[in-house]
Amino acid sequence: MEWFKHDANANMDRKLQEVLIDYGLEGYGLYFYCLELICGNISAANLTFELEHDARIIARNTGSTPQKVSEMMARFIELKLFENNEGRITCFKMLSRLDL
Repeated sequence: MEWFKHDANANMDRKLQEVLIDYGLEGYGLYFYCLELICGNISAANLTFELEHDARIIARNTGSTPQKVSEMMARFIELKLFENNEGRITCFKMLSRLDL
């Protein structure tokens, strides 16, 4: 998948407001970075909507620490921005962002 729809007012979403309060733009950016990683792996052969990168890789690529990434990801899951299915981080709401 080359791109996904992004609401122009996403920053006003209640859950993303929580992320901004807790982590500022670092958390907001991490959320959308993770969506991009998930989106980049979606294809007809891969419809798992899984985040395949771990906290160490994401931290290296974003200039954060694995601990901070793990903390923010746990918050995203708590807010139901992502799902944790037996240790696999997914975002099935990406289904609504697909252009078929």
